[in-house]
Amino acid sequence: MNYTKPERVLVIDDESINNFIAQSILKKYYPDINVKCCLSAQEGLDFLHKLKSDGYSLPEYIFLDLNMRVMDGWDFLDEYIASGYSSEGTRIVILSSSVFKHDADRAMAYNVVFDFISKPLSPEHLHKLFNAE
Repeated sequence: MNYTKPERVLVIDDESINNFIAQSILKKYYPDINVKCCLSAQEGLDFLHKLKSDGYSLPEYIFLDLNMRVMDGWDFLDEYIASGYSSEGTRIVILSSSVFKHDADRAMAYNVVFDFISKPLSPEHLHKLFNAE
C-alpha cells in the first residue's frame, strides 16, 4: 500500500477545534484529500463499520486522540482490533496532548499504532508520516 499522499483520512477527537485544526492542515497541504472528522470514538467506529458493510476500504490513516469522554482512544484501539480491522493496513497515528512517556509507550505497544505525535498536527508531522516507508 502506498502511503504517500493518502486519499482518505479519519480524525477522531472529541474537541471540535482540534478536528478543525487537523482537517485544515491536511487540506492545506493535500487539497484533494478526503478528511472525515468524528467527535467520539464510538462515532469513529460506527463510521468504520459502515464503510466495511458498504464494501468500502478503510482510510489510509486514522488520527486518534486518547483522552476523550465516554469512550477513550484506548477503548477505540481495543474495539478496532476486536473488529478485525488491524489487517486492513490503516495506519493509526495517536494525536494527543499527552506528554507522558508511559502513554506513548503504551500506544506504541499496539501493533496498529504507527506513530505517536503531540498536538497540534504540523506540516513536519505530515511530511514525516506520509513519506515513511
